[in-house]
Amino acid sequence: MSLRPGSRGYVGRRAMVGGLTTALTAAPLLAWAACSTSSGRSEFSFGDASTTSHEAAQSAGTLANSESGGCAHLNIGILGNPGFDMSANFRAWLVSAGTSVRSIETDASSETLTASALAPFDVVVINYQTHHYSEAEAAAFSAWFTAGGGVVSMTGFTDLPANDWLANPLLETFGIEYGAADGGLEVNGPVTGFATSPVTNGLTSVTFNEGWEVLPVLLDGSSGTRTPVAFITPPDGAAVPVAYTATLGMGHAFVWGDDWIQYDSE
Repeated sequence: MSLRPGSRGYVGRRAMVGGLTTALTAAPLLAWAACSTSSGRSEFSFGDASTTSHEAAQSAGTLANSESGGCAHLNIGILGNPGFDMSANFRAWLVSAGTSVRSIETDASSETLTASALAPFDVVVINYQTHHYSEAEAAAFSAWFTAGGGVVSMTGFTDLPANDWLANPLLETFGIEYGAADGGLEVNGPVTGFATSPVTNGLTSVTFNEGWEVLPVLLDGSSGTRTPVAFITPPDGAAVPVAYTATLGMGHAFVWGDDWIQYDSE
């Protein structure tokens, strides 16, 4: 075990949910984010939720049937680098689960995020960011998302809001951000409060180590949903939302205020 840089004495530990490493919980997160509920698409089920595959997966012939419990194959793009624990096997686990994974936007000078860069992906996983996104890049991301893209977002970790919130221009396109509206509330878990959702079904406790509050932001003239689904309640305060699901157009997103759910190596 090792101390996390910038931590206040917190020791790295395996993130556990009901005795299982939380790498296993990425399955419902990815399945929910990747799949939308537009009519005319073949349905599959995960837990208590009946959903349908992303259009790109269907057109590529990669949609699983309902007996398999999820999409047989997803094309996943990871925006950014591994989080704090670079030895964790999150990417390898995704590949072993039958997905195709490619990392893009891995440094501050990365190529511009464009529609063509996003087009191959059914799901984008936002991880530790170093790239500063422009309005044009956010617009390209928004168009991809509302057309049916799936998003799972984590913060990475530097203990510096200026770095941990670099994904906000992308998240704000569907009405979510990491803590910037109120100056940034850093919180510690574990997360034990969960709203009813396909994403949280069966969860009782998830490690959350010096992560950020997740907040909704106003979207002018846009519909969609933004729903808090996980909470930490400090001993001296009210419940703090640390995860949201969001939809806009045909897109689905799950936004988590920390990065520990991807680690299996502590």
